[in-house]
Amino acid sequence: MARATKSSPEGGRGTHGGRGGRGGRGGRGNRRTTSSTAPQPSGLPANWPSGVTYLTTPYYSGISPQQRKLLQTQPADMAGAPASTPPLPEIPSILRFGPNSAIEIRSIADPAHPAYGQRGLFAARHLPANSFILPYLGVYHRGNVSVSGGGTNIHNKRESDYDLWLDRDADVAIDADRRGNEARFANDYRGTGKPRANAEFRQVWDPRRGERGMAIFVLPAGKRAIAAESPTGIAKGDEILLSYGKGFWEMRRNDTGAAAAATASVDDAETPVSLTAEQLATTQSSHNSEHGAQHGSGRAGVLVAAKIPKNAWFADKEDSK
Repeated sequence: MARATKSSPEGGRGTHGGRGGRGGRGGRGNRRTTSSTAPQPSGLPANWPSGVTYLTTPYYSGISPQQRKLLQTQPADMAGAPASTPPLPEIPSILRFGPNSAIEIRSIADPAHPAYGQRGLFAARHLPANSFILPYLGVYHRGNVSVSGGGTNIHNKRESDYDLWLDRDADVAIDADRRGNEARFANDYRGTGKPRANAEFRQVWDPRRGERGMAIFVLPAGKRAIAAESPTGIAKGDEILLSYGKGFWEMRRNDTGAAAAATASVDDAETPVSLTAEQLATTQSSHNSEHGAQHGSGRAGVLVAAKIPKNAWFADKEDSK
């Protein structure tokens, strides 16, 4: 997944999707049920890596007042938005800030898993199809100040497996490499033995903060990715798996420069990407480490789910498509 890090004093939450992907229904209107000062968690999630800051709200870096204002407005309420623009799905207003009891971070014990010896995100209880799992937190930063373009944005770099677009129009992305929450540990399904992902990213509205963000949801039962595996959702104990997307894997394939192998089929607008077993393992373990110990979540970080809105890709990976 994108990079994960622990929360720092400057809390702040962020969401991200290509161009403000519309992911569903939620409340229309100016819902700024404020809460910029969220309570600190009573503790860290079990198996949280040292060296990564645990966040309960986004951490803002270089975001302008105008960008914040855009994030605090529902897409349907934007000037010039078509009347047919749906409101975003909402994070439950009663969701507490801090460790999430619906999921748990576990070390991967299967030697055949690409992230063997690293971490993954697992369901602590049954998660119904199409249900909200948890928000994707990290550093909200300007997304288009790329290193390749001569910029100096430390978050938007090729080696970050945790950088996800929140809103391309607002030029805001979320990087969970050094600061993030449990969502950063969601792995890509490729190489795990599972034929498809069982979860996806969606842009959401957070009524607790009155701001847009990104979150991970269980795939709907009707989607190919989950229909054959579990039409009722994700079972307790199962790993939560996303699809990082074509752009991410193509870039990693080029970066590791190898040839041969394992074909990973991607949903809809994606095309097959061939990777060797070594590339899969190297890629997943690299984003997994807190420089070694932390395992990144697929790519919202690395989690650009196979069924994430097409406009909601990782900032530094989308450009490589």
